[in-house]
Amino acid sequence: MDTRDAMDQREWENPANWVWGIIYRSNRDSRWLVPKPPLGWFRIRQTGWTLNVAHRRSWWMLLGLSIVPLGFTLLAILLAIAK
Repeated sequence: MDTRDAMDQREWENPANWVWGIIYRSNRDSRWLVPKPPLGWFRIRQTGWTLNVAHRRSWWMLLGLSIVPLGFTLLAILLAIAK
């Protein structure tokens, strides 16, 4: 494992970088998408990924994921008004 990967892993394992155990933020982690942490006392492994909200790319992803549903909602409203 090279130094960048090792540093990213240390940042991910640091509990101070997790808010309520579900929101990850670390300026020092180069990844914008990270695996979810183990869950609960038994450290049950979760499946899936979460965004590193300290990374600029994650905010673009959130913006993109928000615009699509809002666009469909506005389209539905406009079609309902046009009837």
